[in-house]
Amino acid sequence: TGVQTCALPILGRSFINERETGTLRRLRVAPIRPTAILIGKALPFLVLSLVQTCILMISGRLLFGMSWGSQPWLLLPIMLCTSAAATALGLLFSTVARTESQVSSFGNLILLSSAGISGCLVPRAWMPPLTQKISLMTPHAWALDAYNEMLAKDQPSLSVIGSSCGMLLAFASAFYLLGLLRFRSLPA
Repeated sequence: TGVQTCALPILGRSFINERETGTLRRLRVAPIRPTAILIGKALPFLVLSLVQTCILMISGRLLFGMSWGSQPWLLLPIMLCTSAAATALGLLFSTVARTESQVSSFGNLILLSSAGISGCLVPRAWMPPLTQKISLMTPHAWALDAYNEMLAKDQPSLSVIGSSCGMLLAFASAFYLLGLLRFRSLPA
């Protein structure tokens, strides 16, 4: 899940750069819908996230003999949904951050705090029960559940993977819609 979240600072810096050069202003006054602008901005980062995740999985397999589970095709929806949530979070953050220093400082704060509470740094099973429940408010936790189900179980549960992917898509939708609302409220 760390690979997917790298979209946040990269996408944020891309928006800052386009604001500084005036490209974003020109796009906003052009007869292009805000949804099309944001999809066009996010799509390359979604592809980048998917490519990075594929490289990570292939490297893990070739270099360390990592198993892809009993049904490797199930990795595809997990990777897609995780990348979609991470890219949409990056898009939302891009509409909020105004400066390069905000991208760096707040981006790292968001990434580290959500990674910490989600179980990326410390297994959720070691956390107090309340913290375990709070962790489910992060897309990271759902991605971890899906990957754990897929890679650590002999017979992965399709319902666990499906519900995790569904939650990741819900996060992606919420982040995108919030980003769209924020983008529309920005001055042209």
